[in-house]
Amino acid sequence: MQSHGYDIDQDGYITELTDSLGNDGILALHTSLRALGYRGWIRWLFANYGRSADFLGASDAERKRILKACPGEDERGFLQFGAIWIAQLAGGVSFEHPAMGHKRSSRLRRADRGRVCLQSAQIFLEGMVEWPFDEPEDNPLNAQ
Repeated sequence: MQSHGYDIDQDGYITELTDSLGNDGILALHTSLRALGYRGWIRWLFANYGRSADFLGASDAERKRILKACPGEDERGFLQFGAIWIAQLAGGVSFEHPAMGHKRSSRLRRADRGRVCLQSAQIFLEGMVEWPFDEPEDNPLNAQ
C-alpha cells in the first residue's frame, strides 16, 4: 500500500487488523458500510475515533476484550475498520518536514502540525483511504 510515497503499512498493523476480521467479518462489514455510506461512515469514525485509536494501540489480548464488549457485529466491524483507517492515515501523512531539526521554533512546529492536518483532510476528501481486502474487491464507500 502506497500513499504520498510512503509505505502506509510499514509496521504491518493494517495487515494484522484485516487478517483478524476473517472472511465472514469482511463480508458483513462490506454490507454494513454500503448501507451506511461514506458520510455515515465518516460521522461514525469522527464520533468514535478515540475508541478506534485505542483499539489500534491495544495488545492482542486487549483487542479481544474490547471486541467482546462491543454490542453487535456492526460495531465490532466498524471499530476494527476505524483502526485500519487510522493506521492508513498515520502511514499516509508525513509527520516530519524534510528540514526538521531537533530545535524548531514554535512557529515551525505549528506549521508542521498544520501540514499533517491538511494532508489528512486531502486523504479524506480524495477518498485515498483504501479498501484493504481482496474479497469483495469493490470499496463499498465508493459505491455512493
